[in-house]
Amino acid sequence: MRIRKNDQVVLTKAITGAKQLDRKALGKEEKGSVARVLSVLKDDERVVVEGVNYVYRHVRRSQKHPQGGRVAKEAPIHLSNVMLYCGKCNGPARVRMQVNEKTDTRGKRRREVLRVCKRCGEVVGGSR
Repeated sequence: MRIRKNDQVVLTKAITGAKQLDRKALGKEEKGSVARVLSVLKDDERVVVEGVNYVYRHVRRSQKHPQGGRVAKEAPIHLSNVMLYCGKCNGPARVRMQVNEKTDTRGKRRREVLRVCKRCGEVVGGSR
C-alpha cells in the first residue's frame, strides 16, 4: 500500500456523496479532482478522503448536538478509486520505490525509501 495519511490523491472514479436537506449535493467529487487523505484503513484496503463520500449519522439531542438531527461525515472509499498526485506532472502518478543509502554524521549507514513518480522522476510525498 503506497498511500499514506496527508498524501494528495487524485480520484480515478466519480464518487457521489449524500445530499443535504435542500437536495444540494454534498461531497460530489468528479473524476480527476485532487483531495487529501485523512486516514488509511489497511485491513479493509480503504482510505478516508477529505470532502468525498459523505454519509449521515442520525444523532439524538445531547449537549454536543443540542438540536439533534443528521450529522454528515466522510466515509471510506476503496483504495483502487484513488491514485497519488504528482505536482510536477500535475496529475495521477504511478510510483516506484527507490532506496537511497546514506551515511549519517556518526558514519552509520541509513536506508531511505522514497516514492518516485515513474513518469517524471519527482519524489512524491516524503520518505518512510
